[in-house]
Amino acid sequence: MSNNIVSQTTGEAKPRVRILGISGSSRKGSYNTALLEAAKELAPENVLIETYDISNLPLYNQDLETRMPPQVRELKSKVKQADAILFATPEHNYTITAVMKNAIEWGNRPPNDNSWDNKAGSHHERLVRSAGRS
Repeated sequence: MSNNIVSQTTGEAKPRVRILGISGSSRKGSYNTALLEAAKELAPENVLIETYDISNLPLYNQDLETRMPPQVRELKSKVKQADAILFATPEHNYTITAVMKNAIEWGNRPPNDNSWDNKAGSHHERLVRSAGRS
């Protein structure tokens, strides 16, 4: 499958950019989730924004790394397929939410399978460092 699309306005081929949107809020009616939905609507035609619900991920447990839960395998696959990650998260107690920290942790593990490597816009290192200061 080609990573290019043909512009509706100019007819020229443009590279498709795949962005995975992750909301750090599992609240119904979340403003952060709404922002990601708005980004999908406002994205240029060559940008595809897909959102992923991280609220169904189990709490990180190193014992599960050898037999990753299906939800974790799905998250890791979606992150790897994306060209960039768009995080939208509220701040809880001066840091990112627990659900977001959990997703970042799963994406980092195991060490030889870091899903976040080489992702444009991925500021997970800063997010994780700030999570330790709460």
